[in-house]
Amino acid sequence: MSYMKYILILWENHEIWIEIDDEKYALRQICKEPNGDIEISCFDDCLAEGIIEEEDLEGQIIKVSKEDFEKQWKSLTKDHLDNWKKIKEKYFIGSQITGKCKYFYPQGAIIECQDCTALYDDIFKVDVNQVIKGTVCGYDDDNMWIKIDIN
Repeated sequence: MSYMKYILILWENHEIWIEIDDEKYALRQICKEPNGDIEISCFDDCLAEGIIEEEDLEGQIIKVSKEDFEKQWKSLTKDHLDNWKKIKEKYFIGSQITGKCKYFYPQGAIIECQDCTALYDDIFKVDVNQVIKGTVCGYDDDNMWIKIDIN
């Protein structure tokens, strides 16, 4: 079982909430801007890149509990839950899906599909902007991503 760490960075009126795995990679992230804009890593390309070394970060770093992070995450994703349920019904396990590789996260290649986001965990088999055809093999409910295998 992997160990997760949760931090909140307060920097120049920004709030950055990060879930960090035991290898020090960000897995989920929330960025709250001073103007009220919010980015969430499951919908936006805002996840911290590379290994996170707390001593190298700017701003005030506050350790937060998993519960506090989840409360933030769920409050920002709750309006998408009905749509996520419909997407899972439409893209059932074994169904086919096509999309374009947009970027890479520690979890794998993020594939932008017509009406959802998919995840393929073997980043060595795809390139950015490559069109991917895959088979639905599972779901990442936290991120609302469809997991795929490439045909």
